[in-house]
Amino acid sequence: DIQWASDELQRHKANCVFDLANHGLINGLARLPACSRFTYPVYASADYENELINDVKLSNVPVLIYSSTFWSYNIDGRSMKQRFPALDAFIIQHYPIEICRATLCLRYQEGLRDHE
Repeated sequence: DIQWASDELQRHKANCVFDLANHGLINGLARLPACSRFTYPVYASADYENELINDVKLSNVPVLIYSSTFWSYNIDGRSMKQRFPALDAFIIQHYPIEICRATLCLRYQEGLRDHE
């Protein structure tokens, strides 16, 4: 699943990785930097939610790592959706296509119909 996510980022010509699953390995496999100064968004407090939204807007990344069943998505009993509800709403609105494989779900911008 991590290799699949990396391949998808490369296939869609992403210029960076926005990874709400907080994996880090995806950056290495895709050979891409993080789209935010928060490589692991879980380390951003709620005070930085608007910054994270702006990072997604500015990067205009075509696909992002949305969720995972891996422990790093739910830290201290709170998922990334719970930590950043406004970011989650922004992603759902602007990345309407969701594809999941194994432990990861990716979200794609509208118009990326060739995601399979």
